[in-house]
Amino acid sequence: MSPPIRTIIIDDEPLARSIIKSHLKRFSRIRFVGEADNGFAGLKMINEAQPELVFLDIRMPRLNGLEMLRLVDNPPAIIFTTAYDQYAVNAFELEAVDYLLKPFSAQRFDAAIRRAFDYIAQRRFRAEEYRKALEDFEHGQEKLGQIPIKTGAEMRLVHVADILRIEAKADYVHIITISEKFLQQNTLKFYEARL
Repeated sequence: MSPPIRTIIIDDEPLARSIIKSHLKRFSRIRFVGEADNGFAGLKMINEAQPELVFLDIRMPRLNGLEMLRLVDNPPAIIFTTAYDQYAVNAFELEAVDYLLKPFSAQRFDAAIRRAFDYIAQRRFRAEEYRKALEDFEHGQEKLGQIPIKTGAEMRLVHVADILRIEAKADYVHIITISEKFLQQNTLKFYEARL
């Protein structure tokens, strides 16, 4: 059984937070870990609680939800909850999982939760796949068909067949693929032993 999904609510309206919490009680896989009533407090809560799912209002005083989300390095799954439809395009450009217009029905809420569950399951799978590949790679257990690459907050697996060359750059190496270039903190000898 997978661990519960840590969830927070960021909304300046107490009634809206209460309604979302009420809906969340129907889902045993959700673990509610906190709420915030503005973007600054929400940003702090995301950094401290490390939730996998956030219900986020857009129009809030001082720092709106869209501005706040742009400040998050590795955003969790986001379901926007707002009374304003004009921000939907911006929300999906920021890779929102869903966009609930207030007032929303229980059925619409449930559909958003199902999307979030799918998104989080895929994210967990990719993280586990990356962790295992990194572990195998670091221990040099076998010659691999793909190598783990970390770029900022993102973790990726790059197919060895896509690598054109690996160049030494001081204490780093550049891994140059068909379409991208990655800077990694390892030596050529490290990659040579594993590839």
